[in-house]
Amino acid sequence: RRHTRYISVTGVQTCALPISVSPRYVMRIAGAIARLMSRRSLATNASVQILHGDGDKVLSPVGSRFLYHRLRSPDKSLVILPGANHTLIWDQSSRAVFTVMSNWIAGRI
Repeated sequence: RRHTRYISVTGVQTCALPISVSPRYVMRIAGAIARLMSRRSLATNASVQILHGDGDKVLSPVGSRFLYHRLRSPDKSLVILPGANHTLIWDQSSRAVFTVMSNWIAGRI
């Protein structure tokens, strides 16, 4: 099951929650991603779903696509959400994100 799905999030109600991300947090996440991406093998037997907003101004969806293609898993999924931002669960796409995640999980239990 290897596929990329594009999901429309138009008409989804905005969930406005205040969020603040420190530069230290961003650097810590960037370091973890860099260590992961530098591994020789990204093989796993675990099911993996990667979600990314195409409106993300913090990290480009290109990185998620790169991770998806390097990842060796018998069950992997990449979902690029049109118009979604970096904080997927706190922006206008939150309802679509939870729907995608719950459908993905339900399909594996």
